[in-house]
Amino acid sequence: MTDNAVAKPMTATEQFREKIFDRIRSDIGDLMPDEMLREIVKQCIHDELNKPVGGIGGGSPWIKHIIKEQISGRVRQTAIDIVSAEESKIHAAMVENLKEQMPEMMATLLLTILKGQANSLEFAVQEILNKVQRY
Repeated sequence: MTDNAVAKPMTATEQFREKIFDRIRSDIGDLMPDEMLREIVKQCIHDELNKPVGGIGGGSPWIKHIIKEQISGRVRQTAIDIVSAEESKIHAAMVENLKEQMPEMMATLLLTILKGQANSLEFAVQEILNKVQRY
């Protein structure tokens, strides 16, 4: 690799591992070589993220539940913020869509009503014919 090569940005998992590595390194000092510590942290994270827990047939690893709990509120709030910021655009798009779809929706509704009325009329005529035939 040349000195001019640009370092690839770290993924979220790699950043997470680095943070854990740094925290452990600060707690235990220089007792263990960096590469060994990195490999231990990497393996522990992998094991915890993939280890099923309790219940019949196992379940999701506990850390996935914790991560989901921690980010679900942030994801929900982010979605609310985005929708709130774009509310006028969303409203305009909905109104435009309804304007475009309204004639077809009204035609479908009217046809459904007319079919129902035709069926009722057919039934009433059939009843009258049945009565006439009996007499």
